[in-house]
Amino acid sequence: MEIEQRLERLERQNRLMKLGLIGVSLAAIASWPLSGLFSPREAVAQGGAAPRLVEAQEFRLVDGSGRSRAMLDVTTSGARLVFCDNTGKARAILGMDQDLGGLGILDENGKLRIELVAGKEGAKVRLYDGSGSARVGLLTTEPGPQMGLYDEKGKAQAVLSMDANGARLALTDNKAQPRVVLYGAKDGPGLGLWDEKGAALATLGTTEDGAGLLLCDGSGHNRIGLAASTQEAGLEVWDDAGKARAKLKVARAGTGFGLFDKNGNCRLRLGAVWTTTLYGKQTKYPESSIVLFNADEMVLWEAP
Repeated sequence: MEIEQRLERLERQNRLMKLGLIGVSLAAIASWPLSGLFSPREAVAQGGAAPRLVEAQEFRLVDGSGRSRAMLDVTTSGARLVFCDNTGKARAILGMDQDLGGLGILDENGKLRIELVAGKEGAKVRLYDGSGSARVGLLTTEPGPQMGLYDEKGKAQAVLSMDANGARLALTDNKAQPRVVLYGAKDGPGLGLWDEKGAALATLGTTEDGAGLLLCDGSGHNRIGLAASTQEAGLEVWDDAGKARAKLKVARAGTGFGLFDKNGNCRLRLGAVWTTTLYGKQTKYPESSIVLFNADEMVLWEAP
């Protein structure tokens, strides 16, 4: 595989990593609807003295002081089993809400702290802090599992996901924009860095027999590429239009360096190179050579 092919492949890995998977992972976890199963206002059973009773829509268990400790009832969208603490406050709720089944755990202040919901789209688990903000989320869907970590404002700060292409770990900024992505794809692991606008800044990845590094400007254009394998190593530098302007290559056949014009034509080469003379002859120059070319890449001058 040539140096150019390695760098092109690395760029494709970058696009797949950023656009194909991470955006889906962030959106899928962050957009979970909060199930209506675990509303503490509906769940809190009324305390006070009450006879032992069985009704058509509600079954309630009370302790010796008349405090509600468990309740089975029917809502407009399903049924729930509610467990209460010794003050009569709901602390655990198991129920059905339309096509969702779930379990909720509440704290002593009535705040939902653990939510587990399962439906036809998959299973979801969320952990909440004391203010009611989701801080950890776990999701299983057909493409694969995903896990998210959130700040106190509900913004995703880290997302781990996996599908048929491999695993991804994304670290985001305070606007939930991916800034660092570590991936383990089938064709090799890699690392990507992006700026606050989503433009790629750097990508480090592997190929079958080596590794590569791409550095980009703020517009997402490739500016420097470095690749290495057991056969060769190379460096490329591009202008702001994406044209390669300088290439350095070290291979078993020899070492060479080239400068190119804005049209991509080589104008100067140092070191070992195969090229065509003005008379159409294929010539190999030794590593000590300097060759100048015209705009059609025909030899103008050479030394020695």
